[in-house]
Amino acid sequence: MKTAPVIEVFSSLQGEGLYAGSLNIFVRLAGCDLNCTFCDTPEARDQDAGTAMQVSEVIKRVEDLDPSLNRLVALTGGEPLTHAEFIAEFLRACRREGRVNLPYLLETNGCLPAELEKVIAYIDIVSMDIKLPGVYGGPAQWYEHAEFLKIAALKKLYVKVPVDVGMPAMEFMQAVDLVKTVGRDIPFFIQPVTRLDRERPMTAGADLIDYARAASRELTRVSVMPQLHTLLGIK
Repeated sequence: MKTAPVIEVFSSLQGEGLYAGSLNIFVRLAGCDLNCTFCDTPEARDQDAGTAMQVSEVIKRVEDLDPSLNRLVALTGGEPLTHAEFIAEFLRACRREGRVNLPYLLETNGCLPAELEKVIAYIDIVSMDIKLPGVYGGPAQWYEHAEFLKIAALKKLYVKVPVDVGMPAMEFMQAVDLVKTVGRDIPFFIQPVTRLDRERPMTAGADLIDYARAASRELTRVSVMPQLHTLLGIK
């Protein structure tokens, strides 16, 4: 039976995207293939962090949190797709045994399309980030995001684009165009960055309105939404 490093399994309010404000059970795995400057869970980036757990142990942890009170099970990180084989085995076990009868949401940076292919059959919802180079501080991931979108669109999908002060507008519009090529009605969330050190403010409100207008000319379901859990001081 496969194992994966688990940081924590807990119930809390979803802080981002389409299900913000609803109670979710979160399974947070350790390890990430990126090093975003605005990461809100830096403790989960290290592949050696957390506790190695088998699938049966994680299912038991989820069951102990009373799934009936929660809307979803969110697989998060770090980047959960660095453990794609474990996720596939976990989800197969949950469905085969009829345990934890909730939809399963994958929260992902959207950069590992080959790994997504291994789990897409078992996932109900994909919450995909598009990482703008001028915001996350790394190289462009346009090709990876384009391939990822094609696969993720097989399931219920929404996209989040973290934005920040001074980011190149051209990068933002490239993200809009990527989503448009797959589907104009994919929910598209503009997510102003809140940095943990609080030294840099979120993107100015006037800029956010301009971004929303520009995106809405191309897409039908555009929203601006800051990270609710960060604003509320919860995990």
